[in-house]
Amino acid sequence: ADNNTLYTSKKESISIIKRFVKNLDIPIHTILTGDDNNYNDISVKILTFSPIGFIGREFEITVRISNNSQFYENIPLTIKEDGVPLFSSTHKVPIGSIEDINLKIYPRKTGRNIYEVSAQPLINEENAENNRDFFYSKIKKENIRILQIAGAVSYDVRFLRHFFKKAPNIDLISFFILRTIDSDVNAPDSELSLIPFPTDKIIKENLNTFDLIVFQDFGFVPYGLSTTFSDINKFVRKGGALIFITGNNWYKWIGDFITFFKECMPATPQIDDNAIENIIYKPELTLQGKIHPITRILPSQEENNLLFKNLPELHGVHRIKDIKPDTIILMAAKANEDLPLLLLNRCEKGKTALVTTDELWRLSFSEKTPDEFNLYNKLMNNLILWLTGEPDKEDIVITPSRNRRTSDELRGKLYGIITEKNITMQTGDGTMISGSIEQDGEFFFDISKIPEGTHKAKILYHNQVFDLSFYKKNTDIEMIDTAPKPEILKSMAKYSGGKHFQTTKNLKELKLAKRPVKKIQNTTTMPLWNKGVFLALLLLLFFSEWFFRRIFGHQ
Repeated sequence: ADNNTLYTSKKESISIIKRFVKNLDIPIHTILTGDDNNYNDISVKILTFSPIGFIGREFEITVRISNNSQFYENIPLTIKEDGVPLFSSTHKVPIGSIEDINLKIYPRKTGRNIYEVSAQPLINEENAENNRDFFYSKIKKENIRILQIAGAVSYDVRFLRHFFKKAPNIDLISFFILRTIDSDVNAPDSELSLIPFPTDKIIKENLNTFDLIVFQDFGFVPYGLSTTFSDINKFVRKGGALIFITGNNWYKWIGDFITFFKECMPATPQIDDNAIENIIYKPELTLQGKIHPITRILPSQEENNLLFKNLPELHGVHRIKDIKPDTIILMAAKANEDLPLLLLNRCEKGKTALVTTDELWRLSFSEKTPDEFNLYNKLMNNLILWLTGEPDKEDIVITPSRNRRTSDELRGKLYGIITEKNITMQTGDGTMISGSIEQDGEFFFDISKIPEGTHKAKILYHNQVFDLSFYKKNTDIEMIDTAPKPEILKSMAKYSGGKHFQTTKNLKELKLAKRPVKKIQNTTTMPLWNKGVFLALLLLLFFSEWFFRRIFGHQ
């Protein structure tokens, strides 16, 4: 046995052992392996943490440090976020004691992050595996800063702006372009109430303070923004988010804009005479849209599909071309993906979305939604959360292993169209691991050959690539604290009437007690009433029944 107990106090552990072994009524002989005088080991165990945190807000962790070393009292701890050092500090833990330490950190990135708390291994440490512990936490943005640039005033712009202003966690800056720098207004600028777009102030200096940029009904005719395209391009690639929503000015594109954003846009706009398809249609979910987190408004998939069955009619859709292979199409006109309405794409660390109609606001009047339920607001809210890195809206998530005593399996769920049962994972060192995936998106990988620690990998499935971070750790409780505990073994031997031995001593003193051996020679079956006692009890039962009937006057 590992002589570990579930109790932190030695006094409490010995008290429990004393009561338990006395009831066994058999001697227990204990043998201590290893040299407890020269044992060096530090163990780290995370006790409490918050499963949800916010960027820039204090995040508290409680860590239990067991100091089983011989010479070290000052234990340096390091906290990492997805493998990147986040915080370091040194804590005094007396030799031979256990201390619970509260650590405070400030998360730096959104997502389902992996946090690692580790202590630097000692010289000649017996077991370095228990020097670190891990946990997952969903880190969100407490406030989302959005820059909305609209090329005209419309119902679509009004409804989206109303949603932004109503959301308590959104900080909004809106600009409405009502004239270009070439507009002839027959008046000097000093007499106009309309100001030029503050390109340098907003884009050049403060672009990185925003989480999302929305271009709505914006045609990119000369607004003085052409010099900012490279800045916006870098903003997206470094982790920013961008939405394009079409409108009457959608076809007025500048070639430079397409050059800068061609790789990041889900598709390229069609700018010929057939750019606008003037049809009346009902939007429907595609196969991907039926299972994607953005369009999953209701928990039940059946109820959610019914919700999107009878939507209001929309008029007009802008045609696009050159749809990227990895683009996700969630909604289309009559489920015809030749006329997609809502498209998603990833661009390095950033995300982009394209809406090819300016009539999604009509979803606010859907008749099938519950009372006080605005489908348009729900849909836009999910879209914003996905673009800005909300963990619950990701395409792929990691779920806890079914076997808590081993971390040799990696389980998760992939949201998307599941057409094959084979799925592959490529680890950071290039190792390819084959896994399996079920129809509901649940996947499984055997990671027994991967070393412990934090890992970054890529999930390859059906021409799609998903980035993934996970950790592997031996979850066996026996490996948490491996230090010898002679006082535990001595108490077991003492209170049970046994003996305690060190491995350096002669074990010949240990003698097994000789107990008489009993053997069954034969068996005989006898009726119960053959015994006089049982026969007397049976007669007494009948007599007592007659006696009580006579006492109470019954026949």
